Amino acid sequence: MCSELQQGCYALFIGTSQIPTLRRILRHYEFSIPEEPLRRAEEQARFEKMEKVERSGQFAEPWLNPRNDAAKVRQGKIGGFMNDLTEEGIAYLNDIFSNPDS
Repeated sequence: MCSELQQGCYALFIGTSQIPTLRRILRHYEFSIPEEPLRRAEEQARFEKMEKVERSGQFAEPWLNPRNDAAKVRQGKIGGFMNDLTEEGIAYLNDIFSNPDS
């Protein structure tokens, strides 16, 4: 069963209800942030924006730039990771995400 926080994070990835979802996450951690920074964060987190920034190759940290055709943003599709990871890798990540305190 997903926690409210995990459900909120998932909503961000599928592009729904970003501001309310960000508010839920912030409330979970007892943070209070004004509306304008949340709107800017929402805009910067849009798939098209992240893809454009990544393709520009202008990150200060070289590990953030694409290499070996391995983009960080990928295709922007739910479940797209299944085409890039092994079954063992997926099982490993599922275990980590389902047991965040272990």
